[in-house]
Amino acid sequence: MNLNNHFGRHLRTALPLLLAATCSTDDELFPLDHRVKASYLLNLLRFIDWPHDVSPPHGRLNLCICGAYSLDGYYALHGERVRGRTLAVARIKDITPARIEKCHILVVSGDMPLVSVPVARGLMTVGESEGFTARGGLINLFLIAGRMRFELNHELAQACGFTIDPKLLRLRTAVWCAAQS
Repeated sequence: MNLNNHFGRHLRTALPLLLAATCSTDDELFPLDHRVKASYLLNLLRFIDWPHDVSPPHGRLNLCICGAYSLDGYYALHGERVRGRTLAVARIKDITPARIEKCHILVVSGDMPLVSVPVARGLMTVGESEGFTARGGLINLFLIAGRMRFELNHELAQACGFTIDPKLLRLRTAVWCAAQS
C-alpha cells in the first residue's frame, strides 16, 4: 500500500470540509430570530389572501424590507409560493409613498422610528416592535421566552381588503392569551 496515495486520498476528502468550515455562512450573517420570523411569516401568509384587484391570484407578491440589515434573513423567502403567488423580496431605504407603492408586504425592523405605520388597500405591514399594531400595523412578530408569537390587527386587515382564514384568527387568540400569561 502506498502511504502517499492513502493520505492524499484522505486529504482530498477532508480539505473541502475544512475550507467550508472556515467560510462564513448565512447563519452568521442573519440572526436566528429574523430567520425564524421570516419562516413564521411565510406560514402566516398561507392563511391570508390579498384583494384580487391588488394582486391577481397567480401573480407576484412584492415583499419589501426596511430597516436593520439583519432583516436580510427575509431574502430566503424570495421565490417561495404563497396561495398561488410568488414572493419577490427587495430592500427599500425608507417608508415613503413612492417607495412602498409596489409593496404588497412591508416588513419594518424594530429600529425604525415610526409614529404611524402606512395603511393602504392590499399592503400587509409586518413589524417587530412594541405597539406596532396599535400604530396601524397589521402583524407584529415577537419572541417571548424563546417562542415566536404574533399580534394581528384583524379589523384593520379587513379594512385593507385582506381575507383572513378563521383558523389563523383562532390561533391568534390562543397565542395572544398565552403571550399575556
